[in-house]
Amino acid sequence: MEAFTSYEGRRTRLMGSMGDIVGDMETFTLTDFRTGKSTVYDSAVAGDMHGGGDWRLVRDWLQAIVQHDASLLTSTIDASIESHLMGFKAEKSRATNRIEQMGGS
Repeated sequence: MEAFTSYEGRRTRLMGSMGDIVGDMETFTLTDFRTGKSTVYDSAVAGDMHGGGDWRLVRDWLQAIVQHDASLLTSTIDASIESHLMGFKAEKSRATNRIEQMGGS
């Protein structure tokens, strides 16, 4: 996700030697460079600004609770906290023009 662009939301570009995937969290287009074939995948979920990710996290959480199986969780609380801390450090770094350390520093 990038700020200061002419568009809003997330854009994804994955480039490989035999093809690429381009998307905007609503649709993704897989292009095979060898065949020239492009396939469009629709990932939109009505009312979800994260391409359906929020609903999938909730679904997995509910399944983990019902089945008493933490391995069904797609994101742990530790990973979620770490990613939020990274965002806060990145914003502080941007605002102060200084490198911020992760961890105890």
